[in-house]
Amino acid sequence: MLNLREIYEILYEHYGDLGWWPADSDEEIIIGAVLTQNTSWRNVEIAISRMKEYKILGVSEIYKSDQETIKKAIMPSGFYNRKAATLKQLSAGIIERYGSLDAMKKQPAMDVKNFLGSIHGIGPETRDDILLYALGYPAFIIDSYTIRIFTRFTGKAKNQHDLLTFKVPISDIALNVEELKNIHAMLVLTAKEHCRKKPACGGCPLETKCSYALKKEK
Repeated sequence: MLNLREIYEILYEHYGDLGWWPADSDEEIIIGAVLTQNTSWRNVEIAISRMKEYKILGVSEIYKSDQETIKKAIMPSGFYNRKAATLKQLSAGIIERYGSLDAMKKQPAMDVKNFLGSIHGIGPETRDDILLYALGYPAFIIDSYTIRIFTRFTGKAKNQHDLLTFKVPISDIALNVEELKNIHAMLVLTAKEHCRKKPACGGCPLETKCSYALKKEK
């Protein structure tokens, strides 16, 4: 079984450096991580553009803003009542607990991880998106794409619990922060281009190492 470093090298040879996450600031990444839940990235871009128009695209700006204004700005992202409440609670927590986003970045990773996990509306995937892309803490993001790929690749991982406990490749994370960002991006593209709900294994960079693809050939 390949380890994560070997999988990274195979994907990198195919995709290269994808430069994720597209944003102008760490604050925009945090906001985008919340807004992208259950919607397309295009809708997130529209909502972020509206937040810029409303002048609330920032932690302190959201903290000072009223929730109704936030709702109006982020409406294109859908689920705007819940997302506005999450953004408001998150911004208040950052300001009141740490003082600023920069101060939060200097705290131990586990403290920040626990804080993010305590915010209503922030699950493990969103939490790890923020930890990795906005704050620069090492995290391996487990989303539906990751689970689908590793379920087929290993022939045994069925869910997030399996990925963390069944000693599949991600149990040995020998990647730095920039590589962790890039492998997430590469796995997302692999899932969209090849490891779809109906697999298109031909041309997949992992095809010759994947349990599912190898069984199909027999």
